[in-house]
Amino acid sequence: MPFITSKVDGARLFYRDYSPSKKGPAFKPAEDRDASGKPTLVFAAAWPFSSKMYDHIMLPLCESHGFRCLAIDRRGYGGSHWAGPSKPDQDIDYDTFADDLAHVLDVTGVSKEDGFVGIGASLGCGEFLLALHRHPEVQSGCRGLVFLGNSLPIPLQTSRKSTGPPRSFWDSLLERLRNDRYEALANSLPYIFGEEGSKMLSSFEVRRYEDIAMSADPFALERTVQIFLDRDFTDLTEERRFKFPLLILHGDADAANPVESGPGFIRANWPNAKVNVYEGAAHGELRLLFQRFNGNNHSAIAATHKERCLEDVITFLNSC
Repeated sequence: MPFITSKVDGARLFYRDYSPSKKGPAFKPAEDRDASGKPTLVFAAAWPFSSKMYDHIMLPLCESHGFRCLAIDRRGYGGSHWAGPSKPDQDIDYDTFADDLAHVLDVTGVSKEDGFVGIGASLGCGEFLLALHRHPEVQSGCRGLVFLGNSLPIPLQTSRKSTGPPRSFWDSLLERLRNDRYEALANSLPYIFGEEGSKMLSSFEVRRYEDIAMSADPFALERTVQIFLDRDFTDLTEERRFKFPLLILHGDADAANPVESGPGFIRANWPNAKVNVYEGAAHGELRLLFQRFNGNNHSAIAATHKERCLEDVITFLNSC
């Protein structure tokens, strides 16, 4: 099992590192599968999931399209510990998540050689931004970013941001997590994936996402919500110096971070960002769009989204 020790507090951090097979025929190989100079794809997950939320995306990207894929479990999720033994009283915050991410990139060497493209969902997008700001070596190795339903500048109504859920929405969620986190997490999935996104999932896949969320450390579940509600990226403007491209995929039915907030914020601060908006897609739906569809229980809009999303991302990755 690939683990590293966090520099922050000695926490054990788990990651998965996949490289495309070089021997034998690949299943459904893309025409450009064997092209040289491809960046490593690095995945940062959304709350309340571990890197397993990307399994259905990483497999075709690695085996069919020939990308090395690195999937990191944020501390407290999947195989990573929430806190380490060297500093048990260490305050864990958004910077801690970013520093952990940068450390894994350093240990695995993905910032060197052919570089990497970061693929983040929701709060994972903020992790990449902070890692780039705090660690010059991460910025030097980055060839691009893909944001799936980003949560920037903050997934909350504030005095400077009029859209998004009020604080009472998140307090209600935290209360339900305290009372019965299993029921609260199961009931959160329809909100995360939306009506159309939920139609893409079989009952077995719904159970898989529930299991991923329910395996998280209970302290991590609660404190991570507090962490991403405490960090407002509105004043983060240094990204103007970034030269690499950014692709934002966002749904116009994103209630957690409405389309005029997240993409609008990034457009204002990152002039070369490309924003693709998907009709009727919810906050977490874009994470599913590489996934197979089940029978006839998906709408024509959802099918169109799936084809367009795959094409958009592959085109972007091949240009980085």
